[in-house]
Amino acid sequence: MSFSYWQQTYRQETDIVILGGGIAGISTAYWIKKMMPKQRVVLIEALTIGAGATGRNAGFLLQGTASNFAMEIELYGYEKAKRLWDFSRENIRLLKQEASAQVQQTGSYQIAGSLAEFYALERSAELLTWDGFKAKSLSQRQIHRKFKSAGFFGGLFLAENAQTNSIALLNYLAQKSKAEIKEGRSVIKVEDNVVYLEDGGQIVAKTVICTLNAYLPILMPQWEEKIRPVRAQMLAAHLENDIPLNAPLYSHEGYFYLRKVAPNQVILGGARHLHLKKEVGYEDKVTDALQDDLEAYLKRHFPEIGQVTVENRWSGTMAFTDSGLPIFAEPSPQQYILGGFNGHGMGYAFHLGKQLAQHLAGKEAPDLFIFEGAEKA
Repeated sequence: MSFSYWQQTYRQETDIVILGGGIAGISTAYWIKKMMPKQRVVLIEALTIGAGATGRNAGFLLQGTASNFAMEIELYGYEKAKRLWDFSRENIRLLKQEASAQVQQTGSYQIAGSLAEFYALERSAELLTWDGFKAKSLSQRQIHRKFKSAGFFGGLFLAENAQTNSIALLNYLAQKSKAEIKEGRSVIKVEDNVVYLEDGGQIVAKTVICTLNAYLPILMPQWEEKIRPVRAQMLAAHLENDIPLNAPLYSHEGYFYLRKVAPNQVILGGARHLHLKKEVGYEDKVTDALQDDLEAYLKRHFPEIGQVTVENRWSGTMAFTDSGLPIFAEPSPQQYILGGFNGHGMGYAFHLGKQLAQHLAGKEAPDLFIFEGAEKA
């Protein structure tokens, strides 16, 4: 691609520049303009809004991390696990409040792929109910009768979870944010508060917010040890016989996730745990071995679906951290990092964007500091 003299010499000044047009970047722009309407906000996206992980996911809006509540208590301790659930519960509430037409509060199912997982889910139901969350344990028989399924070990229904069309949600929030959005503009470096674009242009901002998630280490190599790019694969399929599924389904400790998007039509992702060494990096591709595992999952656990016709296959790059928690950091004055969502950006980012906007507005935002990289307790 060539660039004109005018493209190579422009220099723009603004109050806040946001790098990345996924759910974290768009959410942050939305809340900044809502709380500080006089602030000039520019958002830069290398491709198009939702081109990354946000536009390639299943559109689940879930509470907690990729694990279950009982396991999270073991990992993080009770107090932090509870705060994470409160945070993601508030994320759903805020989305329902601010973008109600884009959110369907259907609840969701966590389904056990082993007896040990079922016991953890059963314990999670007890603990969550004690803490005021709407959780209900389901037996193996109840699960199999409900979904005409086989091979599961019971599960958990979480009534407050939800689902969305990720691209429609992003476009709605982007429009409401009134931010100046520059698509198709790649950033090559950030020095102090100057953002240098591939076409030679520069954007000078008082505050730089980086929400590149998995792609952060490409721009800032110092984050390579903190954020790992991990590939996820999905498919969309038409089923001869429908699955009576009324809400997102998350099974095998989150390594499989299923959702019905229309009668006799589902989207399914996961199976990464069966190919851990290969499902890494930034390459956008699908592999026969993993896609075969996705189809096998459908036929094994839903034996009455009949013929499966796959209509689409795709992949996306997620950002993983060692802790399993997102990152919030301020590496230099007025420069912020949000990312490392471990495949659960939809469950955190809208609330996280609000918290950062409050922080920038000089208001208390204590929930920012429960994540990795934060400086406060």
